[in-house]
Amino acid sequence: MKKIFNNLIKNKTSLIIFVFGVFILLTSIIFMIWNMVDFKDNVITENTTKLLMKDVLKNFSSFFYFTYQSNIILGIALILVALFIENKKYLRFLFSATTLITITFIIYWALISWTNDWNDVPESIRSIITHAINPILGFVALFLIKEKVLVDRKLFIHTGFYVLGYFFFGFILYFATYDYIVKNTGATIYSFLNFNKPLFYSGGNLALIIFLDLIMFIIALTIPFGLAYFWKWAYKIKIDNKKCYFLDIKNKMFKK
Repeated sequence: MKKIFNNLIKNKTSLIIFVFGVFILLTSIIFMIWNMVDFKDNVITENTTKLLMKDVLKNFSSFFYFTYQSNIILGIALILVALFIENKKYLRFLFSATTLITITFIIYWALISWTNDWNDVPESIRSIITHAINPILGFVALFLIKEKVLVDRKLFIHTGFYVLGYFFFGFILYFATYDYIVKNTGATIYSFLNFNKPLFYSGGNLALIIFLDLIMFIIALTIPFGLAYFWKWAYKIKIDNKKCYFLDIKNKMFKK
């Protein structure tokens, strides 16, 4: 362990990435604890029309937000890469973590930020750090070690399944609480993840609602692929075509 930290101090790139990782991990944990301590129940009445995840999971809701999950994953990935900068698995892990934090960055600033109360200074600071500063640190860190990273399509698939799994969690949470606490609705993690009003559609056409729900799941699976390929293209990261499910299947078919 002493040797690892000595190498960390000598390698400027590793040290920078380590500082980034510690900052991201600490801020994420502090904000999560802050949310748990500062939690206040919303008053649910017969006139309430919206139910949030925090109304169901209470103090522990922070553990289930994609924002904090992606921030913590990124922080851990950065620290591991800083300590073991030649480890290919940790480098791939950082690439995957950067893809996840990019989703946090884009979704927040495109769909959620406009609903924030920016006059609430503590909440604004928390949002800027977790949705802007931390993601940018991840982007910079990946750039610093881009020549060491070798990715494959299997990694893209695993990252996509993580996001798809998160959407399934939102789906289960919504319908498990539907019409239980508040009439005609279930608990939503984010406003756009309302499966009765998908992608902000507020009409009552059932066929369209089902179609938009399916579109959301397709988007959940394809966005990680698109962003992974974006970082591969932007940083000119090499891809190992040998490690690919589809190519493996193709090769086996031709061998037969």
